[in-house]
Amino acid sequence: MDKNDLQERMTCFAVRIIKMVDAMPSSVSGLAIARQVVRSGTSPSANYRAACLAKSDKDFINKL
Repeated sequence: MDKNDLQERMTCFAVRIIKMVDAMPSSVSGLAIARQVVRSGTSPSANYRAACLAKSDKDFINKL
C-alpha cells in the first residue's frame, strides 16, 4: 500500500461516513450522535494529511 492508496481509502471512508450520517434520523438525539460520528469519522483523513506534511520522521511519528 502506498501513500496515495491510503489517502484515497481514507477519503472514501470519510465520504461513506457522511452518507451514513445523512441517512440517520433528524431527532435531537440523532443529530447529536451524527455530529460526533462525522467528527470522529473524518478526523483520521485530516490527521494523516497533516502527518504527510511533517518536516521530519520524528515529526511524522509525533503527528500520528
